[in-house]
Amino acid sequence: MLNKNKFKNGSVKISNDIVNKIAGTSALEVEGVSALIGTMGEKITNPKKGVMKATEVEIGRDYVIVSINLVLDSESKIPETTKSVQNKVKSDIENMTGLSVSQVNINVVGIDYN
Repeated sequence: MLNKNKFKNGSVKISNDIVNKIAGTSALEVEGVSALIGTMGEKITNPKKGVMKATEVEIGRDYVIVSINLVLDSESKIPETTKSVQNKVKSDIENMTGLSVSQVNINVVGIDYN
């Protein structure tokens, strides 16, 4: 959660679910990402449905660690696409929440040949 000393008027707590949703939605917005894969192996392509099942977030006192399971388009370049996902997820979480993201771990679990 946010450091309570950061605000003079009180504290702000941000749910892990919110950070999960930001991470999943951000990942799906990156060109070359076909889908996210949820915990039960379900393919998630709609940012409004199920993105929290495909991301895992650990929030500490002054860090956030995010893990995301991705399926990439067959024409995407894995190193470039995953780096773009890492940068976008980190930037979006930090800009929207004020939390400091220390790691964005990407698991490429499939390639979409459609």
